[in-house]
Amino acid sequence: MGSNPDDLIRQLYRHTILQCHPLVMEGVQTEEVSFEQFRRLWLNIHAIFVDEPNALKCKLQYETSPLGAELEQDPVIKAAWAPLDRFFERGLEQGLFIDLPVRVLQVLSLDCVANMALQSQVHQFELTQDQLEAVIRACWRAILTP
Repeated sequence: MGSNPDDLIRQLYRHTILQCHPLVMEGVQTEEVSFEQFRRLWLNIHAIFVDEPNALKCKLQYETSPLGAELEQDPVIKAAWAPLDRFFERGLEQGLFIDLPVRVLQVLSLDCVANMALQSQVHQFELTQDQLEAVIRACWRAILTP
């Protein structure tokens, strides 16, 4: 086959992201910047980590890999996530979100889903539906212009 290990990692990462992408974006209208759309995104990501126990492990391994930064710059991956980026760009244009780079807004609001899933596994806790909704609202408020 002639592929070196790094090429295999790149291919696996691309495959994994392209499999997860439709799950993350399911039912989300990224043209509409609203709490309801954000909540759908957040819950979609959360469902992946709940329904697919290896998803969190996979995400953490890719991000901490020496290829992590390169993998995030893959043109196919960037194109797949462009609608999500556009959601945050629209929120900035509307003055809804704090004037920070899109990636920072994503870290403050959506990356916490993975961090919470990890903490839930490590410390063995589950949130009630009301607590989960409170977390989603807190993540949304974290990026809103005061």
